[in-house]
Amino acid sequence: MALLCNGRADSTDTDAENKFYIGLENGRPVYRSGKREARIDRNYSDGQWHHYALTVNRPRNLVNIFVDNALMTTFAVDSLGGFSSPRTYIGACHTLTEAEEGGFTDNVTDRFEGNVDDVMLWSAALPPTVISDIYNVNPNGDEMALVAWLPFSRSEKQMDNTYKLTFTPLSAKRYKDPFGNYTSRVDTLIIGDVSMLADKKDFAPMRDLGLKENVKFSYAAKNDQLIVNLDVPDKEIEGTTVYVTVKDVTDLNGNEMASPVMMWVYVNRNDLKWENNQIKQEFDYEWKEYMQFTTTIHNKGGKRRHYTIEGMPDWLTVTPIEGNVTALGSQDISFSINQSINPGTYDEVIYLVNDNGVAEPLTLTIKVNPIRPDWSVNMDKSENSMSICGQIRINGKISTDPDDMVGVFCGKECIGVAHNSVDNVTGDSHVFLTVYGTSGTAENLTFYIWDSGTGAIYQAMLTEDGKPGTVFKFAANALHGTLQNPLIIEGGDILQQSIQLHAGCNWVSFAVKSPSKTKSYTLGDVIKLLLPKHRIGFQYRQGCHLHKG
Repeated sequence: MALLCNGRADSTDTDAENKFYIGLENGRPVYRSGKREARIDRNYSDGQWHHYALTVNRPRNLVNIFVDNALMTTFAVDSLGGFSSPRTYIGACHTLTEAEEGGFTDNVTDRFEGNVDDVMLWSAALPPTVISDIYNVNPNGDEMALVAWLPFSRSEKQMDNTYKLTFTPLSAKRYKDPFGNYTSRVDTLIIGDVSMLADKKDFAPMRDLGLKENVKFSYAAKNDQLIVNLDVPDKEIEGTTVYVTVKDVTDLNGNEMASPVMMWVYVNRNDLKWENNQIKQEFDYEWKEYMQFTTTIHNKGGKRRHYTIEGMPDWLTVTPIEGNVTALGSQDISFSINQSINPGTYDEVIYLVNDNGVAEPLTLTIKVNPIRPDWSVNMDKSENSMSICGQIRINGKISTDPDDMVGVFCGKECIGVAHNSVDNVTGDSHVFLTVYGTSGTAENLTFYIWDSGTGAIYQAMLTEDGKPGTVFKFAANALHGTLQNPLIIEGGDILQQSIQLHAGCNWVSFAVKSPSKTKSYTLGDVIKLLLPKHRIGFQYRQGCHLHKG
């Protein structure tokens, strides 16, 4: 089946040395031209979109064939012929044979069954780095080495001012006049009306190339060397990709180069670098006074550099925040996390900025683990057990965190505890509880949920068989919930907070709201905590809680 060709390009074809053939045989890509035939031993007839690229670099005597951004085969250019024909065909192969009564007969063979989209022809052998960047994107149409681009579609404005994709036989390459202004020139690539062959439902997974800007440059040449300078401040292009295309360069005899040369460069001029451009740290909240870490910045240049560190979040302190680094020297940087930070995961990007305004990013991922509740079962007091298959929900959302856990209490004694169990394939999450107890226990069981993300402890409400507010007592060998119909263990309204108080006056805050649905806390309201030997009261006063003793 032919994909793109101007003949069969084999021994049966006239003028085969100037023909080429790109197609599939038994689902495997094949390329022919003159005396050369290259095959790829892999079946691509799988109903998926694939990208095929062939580059011919005659100065280096090298032909590369890429499929889906992977280099699949190479061979020498000197085995190829030319590239000349009045017509090139897509999706079929046309050959001319001499008829007995005179003239020629047009033969159509190797019809392709499938879809072809976005055919591009370049006058330069694109390097692998460029192919990797653009193999699944649409060019802008003004690339210097782009000869023709057939996207088969264009966006046209309708009578109701909406835009609709329609079939087009036109090239999307854009031309400029000698003054650099775009012209109205458009090349017609398909002869005849083939709009009925357009598939209006299946499109190749292409995306736009994104914003590109022309940059000012200058150049200098000496003998066979060419230096291109980018005449823009470093801070404007640092960390960006620059495409450089050179054409119309002559040799000492005035002969112009046969085709443009394109290269891809990544701008990396900054001498100041982080030792690692990504830091991940994990801390336990109970050791919050030790939440610190250190990294190093290096000056890889030949002169002294001044730096500042910018973009710091409020919860993070850096020392020193600015300074100087000697040539080929280094500087240790210390970070301290504010002890008032809440448990959770924090993602931030801060910047090391040199004296030219060039910024080097540092990605921080800081995880602060909350204090885990000390829930454990005394197995010495356990005679029997009951099983529960449940599902954790917090504020109406199913928990998918494997660190979340459920504790079951009879009075003040923990008689069951289990972590969330998450299936990484299906995404389902359940908690499998074994509750221990002694026969004759008459107290109702209380369920608590520990949210590992925030450290909050919720008193849970149970729902079994669609009945909210279910209450359990211990029953030996009982089974509650299944995978298909789990016991819902839900927390959200009632929280339990553990707050460490020191001797003397303590300033604390409670993340609670008024139980009344019609009013909030006002002056004079009191939150009471009843402990076995102490009665401690907290009075609400202008947004603060005042300890009364």
